[in-house]
Amino acid sequence: MQMPPTSYKHILKYTGLFGSVQVITLLISVVRNKFAALLIGTAGVGLADLFSRTSEMLSTATGCGLSLSAVRRLSELHEAGDCKRVARQVRLIRSWLAITALLAIAAGIAAAPLLSRLVMHDAAYTVHFMLLSLLAAATTLTGGEMAILKALRQMRLLARITTAGALCTLCICVACYWLLGLDGVLPSLVLSGAALYLLCLSATVRLVPWAVTLRSVRYLKCGLPLLKLGIGFVAAGVLTALAELIVRTYISSSSSIAELGLFAAGCTLTVSYARLVFLAFDADYYPRLSAVNKDVAACNLTINRQINICLLLMTPLLLLIMPLLPFLIKLLYSENFLPVAPMVLLALPSMYFKAIYTPIAYLTLAKGHSTVYFFMEAAYNAFFVAAIAAGYHWGGLIGAGIGLTVANALDLLNLSIVYGRRYGFRFQRGTAALSLSHFLLLCLGLWAAYCLPGIYQWLIPGASILLSLCFSYFVIRR
Repeated sequence: MQMPPTSYKHILKYTGLFGSVQVITLLISVVRNKFAALLIGTAGVGLADLFSRTSEMLSTATGCGLSLSAVRRLSELHEAGDCKRVARQVRLIRSWLAITALLAIAAGIAAAPLLSRLVMHDAAYTVHFMLLSLLAAATTLTGGEMAILKALRQMRLLARITTAGALCTLCICVACYWLLGLDGVLPSLVLSGAALYLLCLSATVRLVPWAVTLRSVRYLKCGLPLLKLGIGFVAAGVLTALAELIVRTYISSSSSIAELGLFAAGCTLTVSYARLVFLAFDADYYPRLSAVNKDVAACNLTINRQINICLLLMTPLLLLIMPLLPFLIKLLYSENFLPVAPMVLLALPSMYFKAIYTPIAYLTLAKGHSTVYFFMEAAYNAFFVAAIAAGYHWGGLIGAGIGLTVANALDLLNLSIVYGRRYGFRFQRGTAALSLSHFLLLCLGLWAAYCLPGIYQWLIPGASILLSLCFSYFVIRR
């Protein structure tokens, strides 16, 4: 018998599938970051981070939100079982993806001189930013192909592609860093993006043969509803990428590229490795929530159960990172990155708040309310830039860590209030109790890891981890 899509068994099944993939990807990224730290140092890590954020902003600005609107539209057609309309819709989506990829290249080349001066404070990097447009185009195309796999429920195939992509990225990055040093940062990014796109395309063409129509204006007009739906998501994505770029530019101009490398490593330790929980449920959760988006009670049930699973998985992970942080920094990077440890400790609670509000934030995506999504993302980005800039100004990297936690706490409060009034979202009593109990355990572990000496830094977080794991096991079994 098929499991109901809102059941804990269903949620855990696909969270387990993609969680395993994310663990493998995490291990691969550990090796990649280690090579980066040894071969190109903090300055190289900072340079790669600046290039990546700039490319992300460009891709988001020109992608027209197609990767999001495509999932929603294709999911509806797939559920209806209309294979012919699915194939036609995929062709239409790929046609617009090709146009937006060309737009990314054109915009990147045109904006390269300005980006070089704004981001690097030097016109010498103009050619580098021109070449980054190729990465932006590849990212746009890859997002569209992944959207097709998600909408057609090809979860296992998507998992294999993700793992293969991580392995290709590792090989390409290590080769470029080894042979070219700092000069290998840009080629590694562009080649990795191209490799991931080719992997995705090799999988999707077996499901729906590749075809595009670019000469018929009448045909392309059929895709305007997708663009209209995605415009708010595009604007929100541009704001997010711009906020990230502003923060990194502020830090590099206030201090140095090496300091930015430390900040980027801190964000990676805080955000990227905790993201494995979010990425584990993303591919399955969004289509599930979209399917019940018109039923308030079903939406609340789906969201609350997803929050419960996120908390049960996230809290032990965060508690485990706390006492192991110095060892992890040496393992993942090098001793030169140890000054970032206090920042990471004080930023870890931000991922706890994110585990609660991320399932809620998907509500506007599921309903297709791009305007509401834009304003909520704009509010978060305002919190993000203001909190981190103020924190870094007054307390350096430690202040930036506190700022990241404050920004996510404010976003949770804002989402809960606005979505409660607009969509009738409510926390269930069990979810509220689970959130409070795990937050207290997290605070206890953080206090011990940051303030207590010697063995107590291990004993108290260790006891908190055991309590959290036991509680998580009891809830999941129940």
